[in-house]
Amino acid sequence: MPADYNGRLSGRRWNALVQEMIRRYEERVEFYVDLFTEEGYPPFSEPLDPQRQYQRLVAWYLAGDDRFWKDPEATIALEELEQRFGPRPPLTPYTPSVSPGLR
Repeated sequence: MPADYNGRLSGRRWNALVQEMIRRYEERVEFYVDLFTEEGYPPFSEPLDPQRQYQRLVAWYLAGDDRFWKDPEATIALEELEQRFGPRPPLTPYTPSVSPGLR
């Protein structure tokens, strides 16, 4: 059989079918995520008031949480909230504590 054979049970046909199914699935997921978060927060949750949002972002900032450090929108939101609630606390370097019995 030639390499370009595209018969009823060929691998090329099944691979194309699987790729099309994956593409459609990803489109649907993106559609529903956009639809469910249209108002800025996911279903079954309540939006945080500005004070609580500021506290959460500062906690993520101080903890080195990826939800803050890898999300440009979180950085922008914290900068805007700082104008209202004051500057965030400075980051302090991590210093491991040494137990008296380990010296």
